[in-house]
Amino acid sequence: MFICLTGYFLKEIQEFSIGGNLFKLRDIGNKSEKLLHDMQIEYYKMRIDMAFTPTGFFGGVGNSIFQSKIEFYNVIREIKDVGLLKNPTLRQKIEIQLRKSLQQQLENVHLIGNVLNENPLNGKVDPLEIRGLISEEIIRKNIKDNDLYRDETTAKNTILMRIEIYENLLKACNWLEE
Repeated sequence: MFICLTGYFLKEIQEFSIGGNLFKLRDIGNKSEKLLHDMQIEYYKMRIDMAFTPTGFFGGVGNSIFQSKIEFYNVIREIKDVGLLKNPTLRQKIEIQLRKSLQQQLENVHLIGNVLNENPLNGKVDPLEIRGLISEEIIRKNIKDNDLYRDETTAKNTILMRIEIYENLLKACNWLEE
């Protein structure tokens, strides 16, 4: 019965004593919330670092480079979803890596058009415009020049994936500007 009464009045109890030690519930709650917040920050810092940690020596070129950027975007999206994007520590860590990744991915997208004498993708930054410029000729010549592409479907999907990764990183940049 004592436990039932204690449970009923728990919201009213601000402090209690056990063996002469005084415990203030409000202080314990505040300290726990701060500790949880700090642990969240450390967790996401670690996730950002791990996104760019190589997973193996024998993965294909597409696997590790593209996977790391996909994972990085996913971590940024999670940070945004939990409301920590404005945290200065995380924000600084994201901004440095995001600028670098975005530039690398744009260069990677521009390389797709290098199979033509005049690369139509050079200087383009809008993902929709870039997608519109991907012609059948670019896809066919990428298959011929790149042994990673076994067929037209694989080539087209990989090219579109490269553009999508760039588009997602661009979206993450916009989140930081909000």
